[in-house]
Amino acid sequence: MRLIAIITDKDVIGKDIKFKGKYSLRTAARAIVFNAENKIAVLNARKYKFHKLPGGGVEESESLKKALKRELGEEIGCKIKIINDLGKIIEKKNKYNHKQTSYCYIVSVISKGKSNLTKEEKESLRVKIKWVTLNKAIKLFEKDNPEDYTARFIRRRDLIFLKELKGLDLRENS
Repeated sequence: MRLIAIITDKDVIGKDIKFKGKYSLRTAARAIVFNAENKIAVLNARKYKFHKLPGGGVEESESLKKALKRELGEEIGCKIKIINDLGKIIEKKNKYNHKQTSYCYIVSVISKGKSNLTKEEKESLRVKIKWVTLNKAIKLFEKDNPEDYTARFIRRRDLIFLKELKGLDLRENS
């Protein structure tokens, strides 16, 4: 999958944090999910005042696509069809010696059910699902200004994914 960006501390907090040692690695699968009304799913993490795209970590024995389908079932209660891949973004969080590669897909909803959010997502983050247009999603993400270190990476990463899709749409329609 094509590399879209590498996000570092300097991009997110405005300064470099010295890297100490070895990175812990995480792979994640995310999606821009379109419903029948051409709106996309956005998760509002109300506790930290930011939005994010649905998706999450790939478990040891899972493929990217299997993890994506599981995560979207859990977070937004949807069965999905993968339309295309969008690209990947690498996040280097030196504060935690953590490196994450997120693979993003463009998907459509086959059927909607009930989300199965974790206790933390429900109580700690107070996550709420919104369905909005692509342009509205970009505006929401641009307006977000979370204070939390990790939330700032999430916001930047997912905004890059949304703008990447918007750019592809513009190229196809010009």
